[in-house]
Amino acid sequence: MALHTAHLLLILMLGNKIELHIERLVYGGKGLGRHNNMVVFVPDVITGEKTLVEISARKKDYAEAELIQVLEPSPHRIAPACPIYHDCGGCQWMHIDYPFQVQSKREILAETFKRTLKMDDIAIQPLIPSSPLNYRQRVQFKVHPVRDKAPKAPGGRWQPVSNGVKHENSKYQIGYYKKETHQLVDVNECLLLRPLLNKALKKIEELLNSGKISQLKDLKELHMHCSSDERAMVFILYADEISKDELNNLFKEIKEAVSEATGIIFIDKYKKRIIAGSPFIEEELQGISFRISGDSFSQIDWVQNKILVKLALDYIGDAQYKNALDLFCGIGNFTLFIAKNADNVIGMDSGKTAIDDAKYNSKKNLISNISFMYNDVKYGMASLLAEGKRFDLVLIDPPRNGVGKDSVNAIVRLQPSKIIYISCNPVTLSRDIAHFKAKGYELKRLQAVDMFPQTYHIETVAELVK
Repeated sequence: MALHTAHLLLILMLGNKIELHIERLVYGGKGLGRHNNMVVFVPDVITGEKTLVEISARKKDYAEAELIQVLEPSPHRIAPACPIYHDCGGCQWMHIDYPFQVQSKREILAETFKRTLKMDDIAIQPLIPSSPLNYRQRVQFKVHPVRDKAPKAPGGRWQPVSNGVKHENSKYQIGYYKKETHQLVDVNECLLLRPLLNKALKKIEELLNSGKISQLKDLKELHMHCSSDERAMVFILYADEISKDELNNLFKEIKEAVSEATGIIFIDKYKKRIIAGSPFIEEELQGISFRISGDSFSQIDWVQNKILVKLALDYIGDAQYKNALDLFCGIGNFTLFIAKNADNVIGMDSGKTAIDDAKYNSKKNLISNISFMYNDVKYGMASLLAEGKRFDLVLIDPPRNGVGKDSVNAIVRLQPSKIIYISCNPVTLSRDIAHFKAKGYELKRLQAVDMFPQTYHIETVAELVK
């Protein structure tokens, strides 16, 4: 046994090359293979492929490797449509045909729940697919000044990676970070973005490099958010400082270049928010109108968001509830619809602009049985419990890290008979549902919606009852 272990360690030393059969794809986007029972994770592969890989890292229970060659390719392997796919960190699965991406996400969801909940009988419906490209209405780019030389030492913050299309006189590069690094990958067009966002990216890049918008000489991040009809968009700019007059002049320059621009939100080095124009876009869903601040959280694809909301409402059903609670409510994406099924509703979120939007949206739509709390969910629930509040319906839509055991316990103490849990991370979702099951809740239904084609991310709606 000791000789076998020593032999395995020798084979899996850094830099060694091995042949590896890929058993399946896992959450995170990599493929899983085994070499003498040691798990090895590899990016850029597909289930069923035979590969040649090079060991790049060794951990206690597994190894990581880089793909050297696909020896026996999957029939689902395709040529990535994006010329910078292998450098850019934005996508992980553009080398896989879209139907198999959808199938793989369902398999990852099933395997995650089976492993975490020890359940073999979870009925998971096929994922609801999306448009594979041009679906994103929001994007976040990093911006760096062009340097004559890239940093030689690891202490340097970044190193630009160009796709070869830049003008030789470029002063700024705009893009995403390279996979698992802080190297900037220069992006001229992102195939996941709506056409308006790509048009705006080119225009901003031209303005920056022409020197016409010198107010942004210290620009660090460029965020953009457009409406689903692509008739309006907001720019969110992160830089050190700007005066109100300078920002107004900047908005005029940008408006001339991008006629759909409705406003700018400028975030300075002190996190102060300065506005020119209107910082909002407008959307509609099932007869309800939404005002969304450019920097409020909302789903990246309003078309799929409509499906997500309908699915959650189907799980809520036609029952009438006395008190309902929407945790991580954002702009009121679900809250405004829950109000139809409840006498009283409370929406809670730690985002100030999102809560302001939610209050505006409920008032504009003449919905009077909702109140909103601007608070961290953990402390907000503690306050509700201290007041003796109880809720028969709770909806949760947390960030990727989920809610955790303490918040699960707090939700249970609120005594809901039904919980709707919306998640973008099956690992934390299954962990939290395991805590709910330990408290007597039953997982009744589970359905995933593909909000993020070309990536490993999975949006899921779960119904828990007691």
